[in-house]
Amino acid sequence: DRYCDVRRAVVWNPNTPVELLAELATDRKVSVRRAVAKNTSTPAEVLNKLATDKDRDVCRAVAVNPNTPEHVKVFLALISTR
Repeated sequence: DRYCDVRRAVVWNPNTPVELLAELATDRKVSVRRAVAKNTSTPAEVLNKLATDKDRDVCRAVAVNPNTPEHVKVFLALISTR
């Protein structure tokens, strides 16, 4: 995918609109979804959706994002012990 690096760069831009972050949270590339999960501008509702991502690294990134609601962190802690 020749535009994956471009999408990741967009995610890391602090001025990226939250609507675009929400769209990129569904990207087929794990690296893009992981970058969205790490972005401190990503809203809680997007992080909540990413918490159920099939990739563990995306879920770990959600767990350490300061915008992640506490109940989502508890959910992630519970599923990580399985």
